Amino acid sequence: LMNNMDVILVKRLFDPNSAGIYAGVVTVGKVLLFGAGSVSTIMFPVVAEAFSGGQAYKKPLKRFLFLQLLMIVGFALPFVLFPRFITVLMFGKRFLPAVQYVPMFTVFISAYILVNFFILYFMAIEKFLTTYILVLGALLQAVLIWKFANSLDVVIFINVLVTMIVLAVLVVYYAMLKSE
Repeated sequence: LMNNMDVILVKRLFDPNSAGIYAGVVTVGKVLLFGAGSVSTIMFPVVAEAFSGGQAYKKPLKRFLFLQLLMIVGFALPFVLFPRFITVLMFGKRFLPAVQYVPMFTVFISAYILVNFFILYFMAIEKFLTTYILVLGALLQAVLIWKFANSLDVVIFINVLVTMIVLAVLVVYYAMLKSE
């Protein structure tokens, strides 16, 4: 939800040129999402099997979280340090106006990868409350973009802000469960 709502709203709220630039930024971000985000796909069945079998499921979580963070840093650094190179490599020079948005959008996607990681972890241990947190985050994102987005920078800032809030709530929920 949170990685698609913005695209729909940008297409509705902005001119076609801006929407096209944003679509390019999102496409660049999807490379990061599908590359670094693959760890959670592998983590889910491992943790779910351990949980359902009554085995230790927190130890694999720590290993996968470390791997997830490593992958995010490894994938995100080139996007932050070399946004022009990445954008031109993927889309050519016609998308140069998108370069300025790539670093901050990378922050959004990196945080979103962690949100997705924790959501899948909680689903693996049958804590489905977190899906409501994600839905509330997506609604907050949509409302804020609809009301306040007057530039692509603001859209990306809202994405980062809401995703960080959702991530913080998930981390607090994890800490609460851990202390039980």
